Amino acid sequence: MPNNAYRTTLENIALDRLIKTFRPQTSHNDHTNQLKLEALRRVIALFYYSSFKICGQPPDIKYSIGEYFIHGGRILFDLSELPRTYKNAFRQYILLEDKQDSPVYSRPAATHDIITIDGVGEKKLSFMESASGTALNIFNGSIIKGETGHWGIDLAIGGAGNKVTELGGTRRHTVKGNGNYGHMYIFCKGQYPEAAMTGLEEAAPGKTNRVSGDNHGLNGKGGHYSACIADKLGNMQSDNSFDEGFRSHRKLRSKMSTPKIDLPGGEYNWNSAIVSKFSFLKAVNSKITVENAAKYLLAPHPESIQVTSRGDRYRNMLLYRFSREVSLLKAQFRECHGDRLSQKGYDSIEIEKTIYRLFSIGSPTVKHEIAKLKEHGINAQSYLSKINRLSVQKRIGDSSGFRNFILNIEMEPLSNREVEILAERKADIFKVLTKDKNFELIREIYNKKSNLGRIFHQRRSGKWRDPSYSRGYFAKIERFLTDKASCKHQIKLIAFLSATAGATSCYNLFSKTKMEKFTRIKIDILCSPEISSREVKYHLQQIISCALMKRGTSVQTSSGNKALKLLNSSFMEYGAIIRKILRISRTLVYSDLMTFAQAAEI
Repeated sequence: MPNNAYRTTLENIALDRLIKTFRPQTSHNDHTNQLKLEALRRVIALFYYSSFKICGQPPDIKYSIGEYFIHGGRILFDLSELPRTYKNAFRQYILLEDKQDSPVYSRPAATHDIITIDGVGEKKLSFMESASGTALNIFNGSIIKGETGHWGIDLAIGGAGNKVTELGGTRRHTVKGNGNYGHMYIFCKGQYPEAAMTGLEEAAPGKTNRVSGDNHGLNGKGGHYSACIADKLGNMQSDNSFDEGFRSHRKLRSKMSTPKIDLPGGEYNWNSAIVSKFSFLKAVNSKITVENAAKYLLAPHPESIQVTSRGDRYRNMLLYRFSREVSLLKAQFRECHGDRLSQKGYDSIEIEKTIYRLFSIGSPTVKHEIAKLKEHGINAQSYLSKINRLSVQKRIGDSSGFRNFILNIEMEPLSNREVEILAERKADIFKVLTKDKNFELIREIYNKKSNLGRIFHQRRSGKWRDPSYSRGYFAKIERFLTDKASCKHQIKLIAFLSATAGATSCYNLFSKTKMEKFTRIKIDILCSPEISSREVKYHLQQIISCALMKRGTSVQTSSGNKALKLLNSSFMEYGAIIRKILRISRTLVYSDLMTFAQAAEI
């Protein structure tokens, strides 16, 4: 099995599966399987000799070619530099049209498409777009004619005839090329395509991968894992990753792409493999064969570079994606409304100035420009939500990722619209805060004037939460702080929760079994120089008083006196406070007092 310190264990196993695809059992390596391997070999050759960029950046030398395939990301081949005749030759080459009995078949639809506005890019289709496209292709006979542009090959990922064990189980399966052990999707539309797209999928549409158990819907929507049983591109190297190894490997090399957590839809338009006439001819006459494909899968791309600054590289990747999205919006607006503006007397320069002002992300001129366009009968309001989202994305890009953006979120004020957009991502924000255990920042959630407070108090209706609200993420945050915070951090938690939410909320936080966790606090931590003695005394008084008064039942005087003595000796200088609490409280719980006393002696 290939072993590389930069890759996680799951990635090494996944790469091994891809390599073994070219090493089938002789008894299962029939003519059809050989043609399927030839199709995969041709895609690898085209990729190897193309000019490859990731979010506008050269590939990192720490990544092998195979890793760009095992995560299921689509490889986008830009054919704009190919002469017309070579575009047709490319189609024949990638679809095996020069071979008899080609195993490539026409698919009814997929969740991906090609966009050619302002360059070549990948478009992610919605469920309705994919479903309607399927119905239309069935109705007009495009599938039978092979005119959908969507093609597929059922591959035996892991090697035909080889044995594989299902994920998380002990059952073993024999790998077959029946669509249940991997599938290669190809987008190539027309006799002279402007672009093509390929990607390994977990199974053929409508089938289930026997190893991972992931189903590939008829509309093209897949599951969690790729065909090689690795994290899919959108989740890998992020807090949403299914691969536990990324937590220890995230600092070993730069990110392959922009995960979903940093860029919604970050698994799309992440790469561009530009095919020139020269590179296409090199691929056709390539020395890459089925027998030596493993050697190339383990090698880095020829254009790979040594990355010197991971942070700068990732910031450039995010900003490239941001500028790409803005360019696409501008092109769409120009295509839809350019003629209308011309009819209103705008020349080409004025049209471009209007577009520039409209899509000046974060500029106060946007709303003014929308109102001005409305006077000319152009409804640009529909672009406002996209512009606002791009404004948030630019902030994330400037911060080198979502995590850094959240950890520094209180540095600059957020607009109301930005708060609403970020409120939709509370789950991701919660993961960042709890993963980094930034208790000081979590404190801001209870401050309705802070950015985090505005985000977490924001309701779907646009209204704010009540200050005493303790459900949803507020409850999750409280449970996290109670269960995972260190003793010192719990004291800080008690202090600010008592000040913001009141002693009753603090008591509820530490009721029953949680009360015991709170009481495991030593005297030296209570006297920590980071916390003022007056603050600790005050909040301990508030919380203990609340605990005794709310939960208490009458006990014998001797028991109360015994508990009082223990508390006096254990808490030392806090004895006076506790005596005061006991005098105020007429109902005592002996077990609670004993817990406090014993905890202080640990």
